[in-house]
Amino acid sequence: MLATLIVASWLSLEACSSCSTAGRTVKLCEAHAVEERTALAREGPHVGSKDAATRMTALEALAALTEAHTNAPSARVAERIASALDDDDFEVRSRAASLLGRPQHALASLDALVAALARTAKEQATLNDEYDSLSDKLGGKLSDKRRDGLLAERKACAERRTALARWRLELVERLAAFPDDRAVDAIL
Repeated sequence: MLATLIVASWLSLEACSSCSTAGRTVKLCEAHAVEERTALAREGPHVGSKDAATRMTALEALAALTEAHTNAPSARVAERIASALDDDDFEVRSRAASLLGRPQHALASLDALVAALARTAKEQATLNDEYDSLSDKLGGKLSDKRRDGLLAERKACAERRTALARWRLELVERLAAFPDDRAVDAIL
């Protein structure tokens, strides 16, 4: 056990000369491939946890895998982190987005962030329709109890719209860090 910890800490200090990248193909050395498979299997259930803090901790553990071989970042790790870009909790989404950059796999990270930004347009339209529908319902003759219920629903919808707007800005900021025309196209 102690030997494993020593080897793991040593591997995390430097780029691995046995791991390599050729174009889009990443080849991990056997030790890092095993470490990645083990961590993905171990942290996978935690990424799906009901607790937001547990999900964020799992994402950070996955992101840390790349530190041992920054010269050959794994697309699988970036894709697993990217799966949290659709999390119900905007704080988890935010943490995932912040982890999708250097040293993670650039193309997998870019693709995920571009797709997440595109999905926000649909999400925004749905929330706008919901808000408008609730506003229309408030215009009619209602009991006080029903009016209060609709006002609470509209307030919650407005809060989700605000959170989504912040999320969109965060995605734009993350994409701005990528020197790639696809990032610029997505932002525009």
